[in-house]
Parts: sequence; structure tokens; C-alpha cells
Amino acid sequence: MATHSKTDRHYVVAFDICSSTAMLDQLTKSDRMHLWALMLRALHDHLVLGRNLFRLELHKFTGDGWLLFFPETMEGDAVFDFLGGLARHHLRLHQGTIEPALLKPPTIVGLTFGMDAGALARVKMDGRMEYVGWPLNMACRLQGAIKDFDKTPNGRVLMTRELYEKKKGTLERFQPSVVFRRLRGIQNDKLIACVKLALDVAIDPKFKCDENLVAATNS
Repeated sequence: MATHSKTDRHYVVAFDICSSTAMLDQLTKSDRMHLWALMLRALHDHLVLGRNLFRLELHKFTGDGWLLFFPETMEGDAVFDFLGGLARHHLRLHQGTIEPALLKPPTIVGLTFGMDAGALARVKMDGRMEYVGWPLNMACRLQGAIKDFDKTPNGRVLMTRELYEKKKGTLERFQPSVVFRRLRGIQNDKLIACVKLALDVAIDPKFKCDENLVAATNS
């Protein structure tokens, strides 16, 4: 049974891991799926830090990513700085745990993001709090479309043009560019103007992975 609750306003971010299908296939065949689980657990720990610092809500795990909610009162660049840190953390984890276990590492590695903002209604279903609303649908569609016509989608955020116009004063340093994408089920699949932004994903070349993760990789 579903019961309705109040409406809240959030930034909604959907993200997933590039080339996850190809990597999971290789790890399954080599019986090293535990490495993927270790990486996901480490990513989750990083997200928990964001939950404590920014009232970030980890809404749902999607298999190779999460749906995240940030308070709409946060500045847009603060959200992007957090996402950049998340993307860098993932690259470190990938280099230290996943890449050494792959016979054929993929050429595209990283995270891709879709983002919108607005009102979400809380709905309690079978004791679990769920959310419904246009921004949730849009963030997922944007994330799914970011790879279209883009050979290097990793570390990129695709957002609605309307959201960018509201927040552009804080987002200019993220190299915004207008792109056109078809978003499944949105406006009869017509091309829609969106804005693509680039996160800072450069990582320290001297970085050394956590010793426990390295030991797990070699096991």
C-alpha cells in the first residue's frame, strides 16, 4: 500500500560506471567479481562522507551507480566539486583494483552523470520511502544520453539547459557547452538542447592505492 507524504526540492544526480558490462564480463570469467564488490563498497563509503557533510541522500543503487539527492539550497559548484571528487576517487579505485585484473582494459573508464533539479514527492511503499517526480526521470534520461555523439563521456555531466541558466554563474569553470540529445520518452524523442559540463578528474600520478585493496587484487 502506498501513502503520500510531503514534497521536497532537490538536485537529482544519476551516475553510472563507464564500460561496466565489459569489465564485469571479464571479472566473472576470471572469478574475480569480489574486486568489483570491493570497489563499489569503497565508492559507497565516499558517498557516505557526502551524506554526512552535505545532507546528500543516497536514494537508490542501480547496479553500476547510484541516484543521489542534494538539497537544492546547495550552490551548484559545491555539488560539482563533490561529483569531481567522486569521479577522481573512482578512477583511483579502478587503477588500483580493477584494471590490474583485466586482460583487455576498456578505453573509456570513469563515471558519467545526469542532473536536474526540482520538486520530488515522497511516497511510502511497503514501508520503504520512494520518490517520484520529473527531475528524477530527467536525470536518468540525461545520464543515459550523455554517451551519444561523444567519444570521451567519462567525467562529464549532462544537465537541462533550464537548470544551467539558473545556476550558470557558479558553473562557468566547468567548461559548459550546449549539445543536443534525444531523451527517451521526452518530447516525443525530439532533439533537446542540454548543457554538458566537464568535471576536474585529474588525479595525482603518485597516488598509491590502499594496501588492503591491493592485497585483495592480488588474491
